[in-house]
Amino acid sequence: MIGDIKITCRNFFQEHNPAPVGCIFHDLDFYSSTSEALKLLDAGPSYFLPRVFMYFDDIISDDIWLCSEYTGERLAIEEYNKTALDAENFSRLFFA
Repeated sequence: MIGDIKITCRNFFQEHNPAPVGCIFHDLDFYSSTSEALKLLDAGPSYFLPRVFMYFDDIISDDIWLCSEYTGERLAIEEYNKTALDAENFSRLFFA
């Protein structure tokens, strides 16, 4: 999808009516765009396969490219995990 993530994710399922999603690749780089993209999961379990593979490109770093749980994609994932653990929503997102 190309465009502002707030707009493209807001009505994605209503506009495109895709088959159940089994994989999402996130190349968003920033906290703000990643947290907006994770709102896509609020659409409910009927839009997803029982287990969804999610790729995030900026969660592992080296001495030059610094990523931490306090910024960017990892912070957005951590915040999602804190709010998404109720019985009606998805389980935690894990990364390795």
